[in-house]
Amino acid sequence: MATSLSDINNKNLQSFSSFQENKSSQELIKQSFTLGVFGFEQSGKSTLINRFKGYKLLIEEDSGVLTFKRFQIQTNYGNFDIKSIEFPDKQYVFDEKNLNTYKQQMMNIQIAIILFDHTSIKSLHESMKILDEIKQQREELPIIVAGNKIDSFQRTISKQHLKEQKIDELKNYFDISAISNYNLEKMFTKLLRILTQNEEIVLVSGANFKQHELNVDPKIYQQMELEEKFKKQLLEAGGGVI
Repeated sequence: MATSLSDINNKNLQSFSSFQENKSSQELIKQSFTLGVFGFEQSGKSTLINRFKGYKLLIEEDSGVLTFKRFQIQTNYGNFDIKSIEFPDKQYVFDEKNLNTYKQQMMNIQIAIILFDHTSIKSLHESMKILDEIKQQREELPIIVAGNKIDSFQRTISKQHLKEQKIDELKNYFDISAISNYNLEKMFTKLLRILTQNEEIVLVSGANFKQHELNVDPKIYQQMELEEKFKKQLLEAGGGVI
């Protein structure tokens, strides 16, 4: 059967369209961001990043103060390369060299996660101080606050404690568990949507996090879901910050 000029043009158009899609996909895969991870001691900074499959510790960039890691997040828009910097808690005593490194890397991050530990009221208080300090240094920096160890039976932080620290006013707040993977997918989906301003980004299910290390009573999750629904209703009624 003879091939018409129209068929050739359609085929060329399809090839060009496919090339453009592949080019766009490659550009998305090349996207990379720098994440700052903050929190008081034992809040789970290292555990959080270590949950990602294939994360790498960047020894060559180890400053002795900050911990550098790299991991990828697989999404429906391609893979995003994330360089994470774990900052020490504010009790760390800096010498002049390390302080300069700290300040320089603070300017390099594009988004921050601040963790606190649901089993420590001091951790909550210190994380809020860190939040205030980051806002003073980088007012425009997007910030996510996360309460880790939400599924621990040793939780000591009550709703009243969270309300006193105005946690219920934060738009980008998540209760998470770094060892049972609770809410990690939801939190990192939000992180990428903030960075890309693309509300259609979704993480590829099962592709990003290691198998959870803890089996939790489903009743705990049911209770947490009810609390989260209530918190969402409060936000919708009164708005939020960050």
